[in-house]
Amino acid sequence: VLGGLRAAHWPAPRVLDLGTGSGAIALTLAAEWPAAALTATDASAAALERARANAAALGLAGRVRFAAGRWFEAVGVGERFEVVVSNPPYVAESEWDSLPEDVRGFEPRGALLAGPDGLDDLRAIVDGAPRHLVAGGLLALELAETRASEVAGWFTGSPAWESVEVLPDLAGRPRCLLARAPARA
Repeated sequence: VLGGLRAAHWPAPRVLDLGTGSGAIALTLAAEWPAAALTATDASAAALERARANAAALGLAGRVRFAAGRWFEAVGVGERFEVVVSNPPYVAESEWDSLPEDVRGFEPRGALLAGPDGLDDLRAIVDGAPRHLVAGGLLALELAETRASEVAGWFTGSPAWESVEVLPDLAGRPRCLLARAPARA
Protein backbone atom coordinates (compact mmCIF):
# COMPACT_ATOMS: atom_id res chain seq x y z
CA VAL A 1 0.00 0.00 0.00
CA LEU A 2 2.83 2.41 0.88
CA GLY A 3 4.30 2.04 -2.60
CA GLY A 4 0.93 2.97 -4.09
CA LEU A 5 0.69 6.00 -1.84
CA ARG A 6 4.16 7.22 -2.78
CA ALA A 7 3.37 6.70 -6.45
CA ALA A 8 0.43 9.11 -6.15
CA HIS A 9 0.71 12.32 -8.11
CA TRP A 10 1.31 14.62 -5.11
CA PRO A 11 4.93 15.65 -4.56
CA ALA A 12 4.34 16.77 -0.95
CA PRO A 13 1.06 15.26 0.23
CA ARG A 14 -0.74 16.14 3.43
CA VAL A 15 -1.49 12.86 5.23
CA LEU A 16 -3.91 12.45 8.13
CA ASP A 17 -3.69 9.41 10.43
CA LEU A 18 -6.94 9.16 12.39
CA GLY A 19 -6.78 7.34 15.73
CA THR A 20 -3.00 7.05 15.62
CA GLY A 21 -2.63 5.10 18.88
CA SER A 22 1.09 4.43 19.30
CA GLY A 23 1.78 6.28 16.05
CA ALA A 24 2.87 3.21 14.08
CA ILE A 25 1.19 4.23 10.81
CA ALA A 26 2.04 7.95 10.96
CA LEU A 27 5.63 7.31 11.98
CA THR A 28 6.15 4.68 9.29
CA LEU A 29 4.79 7.09 6.68
CA ALA A 30 6.96 9.92 8.03
CA ALA A 31 10.07 7.73 7.84
CA GLU A 32 9.32 6.21 4.45
CA TRP A 33 7.77 9.25 2.74
CA PRO A 34 9.95 12.26 3.67
CA ALA A 35 8.05 14.73 1.49
CA ALA A 36 4.73 14.02 3.23
CA ALA A 37 3.34 16.39 5.87
CA LEU A 38 1.87 14.13 8.57
CA THR A 39 -0.88 14.88 11.07
CA ALA A 40 -1.69 12.19 13.64
CA THR A 41 -4.81 12.40 15.81
CA ASP A 42 -6.26 10.49 18.71
CA ALA A 43 -9.02 11.04 21.26
CA SER A 44 -6.83 9.46 23.95
CA ALA A 45 -4.31 11.75 25.66
CA ALA A 46 -2.33 8.67 26.74
CA ALA A 47 -2.15 7.40 23.15
CA LEU A 48 -0.93 10.78 21.90
CA GLU A 49 1.69 10.87 24.65
CA ARG A 50 2.91 7.40 23.58
CA ALA A 51 2.92 8.42 19.90
CA ARG A 52 4.93 11.57 20.68
CA ALA A 53 7.43 9.52 22.71
CA ASN A 54 7.76 7.03 19.86
CA ALA A 55 8.28 9.88 17.38
CA ALA A 56 11.04 11.33 19.59
CA ALA A 57 12.70 7.93 20.00
CA LEU A 58 12.75 7.48 16.24
CA GLY A 59 13.99 11.00 15.51
CA LEU A 60 10.70 11.89 13.81
CA ALA A 61 9.27 14.38 16.33
CA GLY A 62 9.59 17.27 13.89
CA ARG A 63 7.96 15.36 11.06
CA VAL A 64 4.52 14.74 12.60
CA ARG A 65 1.95 17.17 13.97
CA PHE A 66 -0.11 15.60 16.77
CA ALA A 67 -3.69 16.73 17.46
CA ALA A 68 -6.17 15.67 20.14
CA GLY A 69 -9.75 14.85 19.21
CA ARG A 70 -12.13 12.21 17.96
CA TRP A 71 -11.71 11.48 14.26
CA PHE A 72 -12.05 14.65 12.16
CA GLU A 73 -12.83 16.82 15.22
CA ALA A 74 -9.06 17.00 15.77
CA VAL A 75 -8.46 19.00 12.57
CA GLY A 76 -9.87 22.24 11.22
CA VAL A 77 -13.27 22.21 9.53
CA GLY A 78 -11.79 23.32 6.21
CA GLU A 79 -8.56 21.35 6.47
CA ARG A 80 -7.98 19.05 3.48
CA PHE A 81 -5.61 16.15 2.92
CA GLU A 82 -4.42 14.16 -0.06
CA VAL A 83 -4.44 10.96 2.03
CA VAL A 84 -6.45 9.92 5.09
CA VAL A 85 -5.43 6.66 6.78
CA SER A 86 -6.85 4.88 9.81
CA ASN A 87 -6.74 1.62 11.71
CA PRO A 88 -9.85 2.36 13.77
CA PRO A 89 -11.62 0.15 16.28
CA TYR A 90 -13.70 -2.42 14.37
CA VAL A 91 -14.60 -5.13 16.89
CA ALA A 92 -18.26 -5.59 17.88
CA GLU A 93 -18.95 -5.36 21.61
CA SER A 94 -20.27 -8.93 21.57
CA GLU A 95 -16.91 -10.16 20.19
CA TRP A 96 -14.83 -8.97 23.15
CA ASP A 97 -14.77 -12.31 24.95
CA SER A 98 -13.74 -14.16 21.78
CA LEU A 99 -10.60 -12.05 21.32
CA PRO A 100 -7.32 -13.71 22.25
CA GLU A 101 -6.33 -13.11 25.87
CA ASP A 102 -3.10 -11.36 24.85
CA VAL A 103 -5.14 -8.84 22.84
CA ARG A 104 -7.71 -8.24 25.61
CA GLY A 105 -4.93 -7.92 28.18
CA PHE A 106 -2.84 -5.48 26.14
CA GLU A 107 -5.18 -3.19 24.19
CA PRO A 108 -7.62 -0.79 25.84
CA ARG A 109 -11.27 -1.63 25.06
CA GLY A 110 -11.74 1.75 23.37
CA ALA A 111 -8.95 0.95 20.92
CA LEU A 112 -10.79 -2.16 19.73
CA LEU A 113 -14.56 -1.90 20.29
CA ALA A 114 -16.76 0.06 17.89
CA GLY A 115 -20.36 -0.39 19.00
CA PRO A 116 -22.78 -3.29 18.72
CA ASP A 117 -21.83 -4.19 15.14
CA GLY A 118 -18.18 -3.05 15.15
CA LEU A 119 -18.90 -0.40 12.53
CA ASP A 120 -19.54 2.80 14.51
CA ASP A 121 -16.07 4.28 14.03
CA LEU A 122 -15.76 3.20 10.40
CA ARG A 123 -19.12 4.92 9.70
CA ALA A 124 -17.89 8.15 11.30
CA ILE A 125 -14.69 8.13 9.26
CA VAL A 126 -16.35 7.24 5.95
CA ASP A 127 -19.04 9.90 6.52
CA GLY A 128 -16.50 12.63 7.38
CA ALA A 129 -13.76 11.81 4.88
CA PRO A 130 -15.27 13.52 1.80
CA ARG A 131 -15.17 16.90 3.58
CA HIS A 132 -11.45 16.47 4.36
CA LEU A 133 -10.08 14.96 1.16
CA VAL A 134 -8.89 16.95 -1.84
CA ALA A 135 -10.18 16.05 -5.30
CA GLY A 136 -8.81 12.60 -6.10
CA GLY A 137 -7.78 12.10 -2.45
CA LEU A 138 -7.29 8.63 -1.01
CA LEU A 139 -8.92 7.05 2.05
CA ALA A 140 -7.14 3.93 3.38
CA LEU A 141 -8.76 1.92 6.19
CA GLU A 142 -7.95 -1.27 8.03
CA LEU A 143 -11.09 -3.28 8.78
CA ALA A 144 -12.29 -6.65 9.95
CA GLU A 145 -12.27 -9.26 7.21
CA THR A 146 -15.78 -10.34 8.25
CA ARG A 147 -17.10 -6.84 7.48
CA ALA A 148 -14.99 -5.94 4.44
CA SER A 149 -17.73 -6.56 1.87
CA GLU A 150 -20.31 -4.65 3.89
CA VAL A 151 -18.06 -1.63 4.33
CA ALA A 152 -17.04 -1.67 0.65
CA GLY A 153 -20.75 -1.68 -0.21
CA TRP A 154 -21.17 1.70 1.50
CA PHE A 155 -19.16 3.29 -1.33
CA THR A 156 -21.11 1.77 -4.21
CA GLY A 157 -23.17 4.36 -6.04
CA SER A 158 -22.11 7.21 -3.74
CA PRO A 159 -21.20 10.43 -5.57
CA ALA A 160 -18.64 11.09 -2.81
CA TRP A 161 -16.44 8.24 -4.05
CA GLU A 162 -14.97 7.43 -7.44
CA SER A 163 -13.58 3.99 -6.68
CA VAL A 164 -13.17 1.46 -3.90
CA GLU A 165 -10.91 -1.57 -3.61
CA VAL A 166 -10.40 -4.09 -0.82
CA LEU A 167 -6.89 -5.50 -0.62
CA PRO A 168 -5.71 -8.61 1.23
CA ASP A 169 -3.34 -8.51 4.19
CA LEU A 170 -0.18 -10.64 4.23
CA ALA A 171 -2.28 -13.68 5.20
CA GLY A 172 -4.55 -13.16 2.18
CA ARG A 173 -7.53 -11.88 4.21
CA PRO A 174 -9.50 -8.83 2.95
CA ARG A 175 -8.42 -6.19 5.49
CA CYS A 176 -7.44 -2.95 3.73
CA LEU A 177 -9.95 -0.73 1.98
CA LEU A 178 -8.80 1.97 -0.43
CA ALA A 179 -11.34 4.52 -1.69
CA ARG A 180 -10.69 7.47 -3.93
CA ALA A 181 -12.60 10.73 -3.89
CA PRO A 182 -13.71 11.93 -7.35
CA ALA A 183 -11.12 13.86 -9.31
CA ARG A 184 -12.94 17.07 -10.07
CA ALA A 185 -11.72 19.09 -13.05
